[in-house]
Amino acid sequence: MNMRMDIEDIVAEADKVFTRGTFRGSYHGAPLSAWKIADGVVPIVLIPGMTLFRIERRKIGEVWVEENFLEVLRQLGISVTFPPELPCIKGWAN
Repeated sequence: MNMRMDIEDIVAEADKVFTRGTFRGSYHGAPLSAWKIADGVVPIVLIPGMTLFRIERRKIGEVWVEENFLEVLRQLGISVTFPPELPCIKGWAN
């Protein structure tokens, strides 16, 4: 998969650097039954995400990454439903 990140925000303070952006890549997985691909067209998916780096001695000491893969599933036409007992998922319509 070819992947790149378009950085929309970057903030640095003390030993931490935060980025927010959109990963862009091509889907090359198994065919999806509910999803039609035109001949020769590889779909592009956009993954909103955030990354936090901790810098240690001028190098990356730790990395935390948060990506919205539910949005990717939505883009690929895959239905996602959550059990009603999950109150932590606010605003996501089944």
